[in-house]
Amino acid sequence: MHLAVVEDHIEDVMKIKQELSKYANVTYETFEHIQPFLECCLSFDAIFLDIDMKEESGIVLAQQIRKKDKIIPIIFVSYHNEYINDCFTVHPFYFIRKDKLAIELKLCMDDLIPLLKNNQAIFNYTKNGKHLSMPAKEILYFTKLHNTCEIKLKDQSLLKVHITLKQIEEQGLFGFYKINNSVIVNFAHIVMLQQDASFLMDDGTSIEISRRKKENVSNAYQEYLRCLSYR
Repeated sequence: MHLAVVEDHIEDVMKIKQELSKYANVTYETFEHIQPFLECCLSFDAIFLDIDMKEESGIVLAQQIRKKDKIIPIIFVSYHNEYINDCFTVHPFYFIRKDKLAIELKLCMDDLIPLLKNNQAIFNYTKNGKHLSMPAKEILYFTKLHNTCEIKLKDQSLLKVHITLKQIEEQGLFGFYKINNSVIVNFAHIVMLQQDASFLMDDGTSIEISRRKKENVSNAYQEYLRCLSYR
């Protein structure tokens, strides 16, 4: 797990580093200035972000991050509790008060670690007799086509694989759900739930939700959002 700490108060950086050092298999980089961070912000699994920075508001910086990545967990760190309501527009994962840093960072990590493990799930498949795999987060949705399955990827490419939707479901990929008889979607790549009971996906495709599955799909999607949402 590789984290970014964007913080321009040296004493607070040291306190955050002290707490993160308690976790095995957690690495981190610290950034005092915004531009170097923006140049590599997509290379991290989660971001700890000070709200009250000299160069720019942490909330404004979070808006820039969200334009590049809608789901990366952003954890705000601040002495100013009055900023909590202002944060909701960028869907933070957590808000840590600096005067309660040790306690609240631990609570945050207790939720963040299992979430990131799920986000790092791997999809396994066979093609041309070879056993292959890819990060599940690269997949937008699976579509059943006769004896094959078509996979729409984040880079807009298509991959055809001999696998059934049932076999995909059995892999237990976090955030993936069968919304009709032919399609499994990745909730991470949904733009919105539309009024006509369909999901608008990142690639602009609208995928209809089966009537008999509508309630279960809605509940599963809301539960997924709760896993990602502000604590």
